[in-house]
Amino acid sequence: MIHTSAPTRFDFAGAPTDVEPFRTREGGYVVNASLGIRVSVSVSPLEGKSEIVIESRDLGVEERYSSVDAIKEDGVLRLIKAATKHVHPERGIRITTRSDAPRGSGLGASAALAIALISALRQAKDESFTID
Repeated sequence: MIHTSAPTRFDFAGAPTDVEPFRTREGGYVVNASLGIRVSVSVSPLEGKSEIVIESRDLGVEERYSSVDAIKEDGVLRLIKAATKHVHPERGIRITTRSDAPRGSGLGASAALAIALISALRQAKDESFTID
């Protein structure tokens, strides 16, 4: 089983100034800090199966698919489903997510989820990668 987590963050100032076109035109400075509020992801193999099970504990949602190709990128778990299809695990897995951040809090939980999820899925596939 693989466990990953990523911290959420709080923007003190400048969050919208780090995106285009404002950043190029005006320059941008962002002041933020990570918090002890985390998003966690666990990925475990489902031996002998091609099934994909996605569970969000904080939302109380679980979805099952016969294979990665059967995943429909809709509903409340779209980010998880899109990342799973992108990484395309070659065997059955169970993905379990949990966020300490309240939904809609603005603490960057979806970004933290994406980081922890991609890391866990790539580790599950035994892919090593670097960020330049």
